[in-house]
Amino acid sequence: MKKIKGKNKIKFLKIKKAKISRKWINWLNDPEVRKYSTQKIKHTYLTQKNFLKNKLKDKSSIIFGVFLNKEHIGNLEITRINHFHKHCEIMYIIGEKKYWNRGLGTLIVKFGVNYVGSKLKLKKIIAGTFANNFSSKKVLKKNGFKIEGRIKNFYSNLGKRKRIDKLVFGKFLA
Repeated sequence: MKKIKGKNKIKFLKIKKAKISRKWINWLNDPEVRKYSTQKIKHTYLTQKNFLKNKLKDKSSIIFGVFLNKEHIGNLEITRINHFHKHCEIMYIIGEKKYWNRGLGTLIVKFGVNYVGSKLKLKKIIAGTFANNFSSKKVLKKNGFKIEGRIKNFYSNLGKRKRIDKLVFGKFLA
């Protein structure tokens, strides 16, 4: 596992318009990339553009493109932002498989936690994941999230009889 260091520049750019790349659509249609996604439909330019237009109108969501050395490699979404109760949910994806297992997920979530605390001034973040998504569980734990709940048999397992539990992680920001 080669970690990302030094000369590699990771940037988070807030997505402000419905600009979709072929690369992004390819991630969403790659069975390995979306293995732990709840989105199982075939994505097209039009479906993704409509999704992004709706997200950009939604005042309770912020989406960042994640770029490494100017290459779009993934996304971070802060959603269900509730300023009254001061909480939100965080979701993330690294679509470029060549960057998996290099510590980027941890950096992406760390950025999200810092943004939620310093810019949004929220106090609680949650994240859900498939119980068998070991990489995501590791990323969340490295960022100080704790398992706060398990929802039994929540996810379908693509035609297999056994369903998968959902784990709900939480982090309180002092």
